[in-house]
Amino acid sequence: MTKLNLEMGNTAEIIDVALRIKPEEVCLVPEKREEVTTEGGLDVIAQRKELEPTIRRLQAAGIRVSLFIDPTLEQVDVAAELGVEMVELHTGRLANAFTEKIQSKNWNNCERLPALHQNPICRSTLATASITKTSRSSTKFHV
Repeated sequence: MTKLNLEMGNTAEIIDVALRIKPEEVCLVPEKREEVTTEGGLDVIAQRKELEPTIRRLQAAGIRVSLFIDPTLEQVDVAAELGVEMVELHTGRLANAFTEKIQSKNWNNCERLPALHQNPICRSTLATASITKTSRSSTKFHV
């Protein structure tokens, strides 16, 4: 089955479009006019208050919500607290790593994420988590 996954910024105009066309999934990403692609994940810790109503509106319309975030436990914890169904991890630093030490450090951060089911804050949300590499600079974390 083919699904429509709309990757979008958290702006009123595009949220209205998403609510009108009702894709199966929406992935909220950081967005700047001058960017061709993102250079990092959405900071859900700093933008929690702005993201929460958007996530609720999309979910109320039957749309599964994903957040494109950096692979840190703190970002994943807040994403879980916000109740999103999945996160997509920005792994650009790993893809662009020039030394084994940097690559190993960044990959270890990604590998630790399935263990989040041990964290009581997000145990129920992330208990069945798995990681899927989706591109050179992105990894989707399914729950």
